[in-house]
Amino acid sequence: MRVLLDTSFIVAFLFDRDVFHHEAVSKVKHLSDTAEFYTIPLVVQETATVICRRCRERGIDHRKALEVYEKFLESINIVDVPYSHKEILEEVKRKDCELSFVDMVLLKSSERLKARILTFDKRLGGA
Repeated sequence: MRVLLDTSFIVAFLFDRDVFHHEAVSKVKHLSDTAEFYTIPLVVQETATVICRRCRERGIDHRKALEVYEKFLESINIVDVPYSHKEILEEVKRKDCELSFVDMVLLKSSERLKARILTFDKRLGGA
């Protein structure tokens, strides 16, 4: 089974103080024997931005947090699913901006990869 990781899930998994941390760890343990974990480059970028912001807000050493993130990225597949910027923007507009550009690319990527999205974002079907 293919599983596509969203920023909210990755951040929850990596930050033990995140409200969804235990749930994220539990899901990874439950799926680790049968799942292949993927993400897309836009999520990699968005997650790095969120990690830096959280570290700044909470007085956490961002260098250490980003090193942990880099090691995490080595354990998953980063797949660049081709998409049309125009197509994605049209979908975002059509859905009245309910999903961000990154979320729409993630959704389209999950369809093309036939992958389940792991997220805590309710707009993407998360917790």
